[in-house]
Amino acid sequence: MDNKKTVGTIFDTITFDSTLQLDSMIDTMDEVQINFLTIKALESAFNRGAFNLIETEIVSKIIRKTSYIPIVNSEKSVK
Repeated sequence: MDNKKTVGTIFDTITFDSTLQLDSMIDTMDEVQINFLTIKALESAFNRGAFNLIETEIVSKIIRKTSYIPIVNSEKSVK
């Protein structure tokens, strides 16, 4: 059984067990992880009430539009 203690949580979703683990995640992020973390950051701020009414609508739309990005097969070309 793994008895790791959670050191912290970011964006109310992602937990980490050490500052080294957090640093590694930050240093090695790829585009997919950056997009995921951006959405989680916006969702977290949105849920905490960090935006005014107009900003909330914009952030809500961004989350809806970017949360469901279709995966495109780069080997297929459209002619």
